[in-house]
Amino acid sequence: MDTPASHARPAVTMAVVMRKVALGSRWQPWKWELEAVWPDLGEFGAVPMCLEQDEHGARWVYPGFGVELFHDQGEGYYLNLTSTHPAGSCTGACRKMYLRTKRGPCR
Repeated sequence: MDTPASHARPAVTMAVVMRKVALGSRWQPWKWELEAVWPDLGEFGAVPMCLEQDEHGARWVYPGFGVELFHDQGEGYYLNLTSTHPAGSCTGACRKMYLRTKRGPCR
């Protein structure tokens, strides 16, 4: 059954920036950290792209992640926006990133 446009959930497309950080450990030489989430208006293309890379690590942008907002979560969104330490969950984001590259964040 189609949902009328007036009842559709608000949605935006975002790009995720991941940073590869050198650790200097022989067991775990590097780790991936979330650096930023940017609005994606199409300027990043459709495939992951390296923004910069050197001996200390790398930064990659993963475009095209759809984000749906839910009316019953409005209070949580407000608290995150006004918090000094916002937090959230990304259901399916890691799987989508893996399926795009077949190996997770690019090496």
